[in-house]
Amino acid sequence: MKLAHWLFAWRSSRSVAMDHYRLGLARDKKGDPAGAMAAYSAAIGLDNVPDNVKAMALYNRALLFAALAEPSKAAADLNAILVMTTSVRGVTDAARRRLERLQHRQEATDSARSDRRRTP
Repeated sequence: MKLAHWLFAWRSSRSVAMDHYRLGLARDKKGDPAGAMAAYSAAIGLDNVPDNVKAMALYNRALLFAALAEPSKAAADLNAILVMTTSVRGVTDAARRRLERLQHRQEATDSARSDRRRTP
């Protein structure tokens, strides 16, 4: 156990986070959303994760949540990106657009539900 800790102690938090992020991408590509979700969550949950890696992992996890019909969790991840203090080129804009689409989709769903209730 001490040997394993020593072997991995030299790795930076960015390197470890990127490994989790890449694992998430690979698992998603192979059709394993649960594995991808776990890998992205691991990257997000690490201490001292650089903002750019955290933002990318949050964005990809939000896409998975949206695909799994969990829009509130997707919106939470997207909002987390938008409130990050360091602007992450491209990811912040993509998160803003995706959040707007989620909100429009939710409004359309709510409107359709209310229309069905009113129709006799």
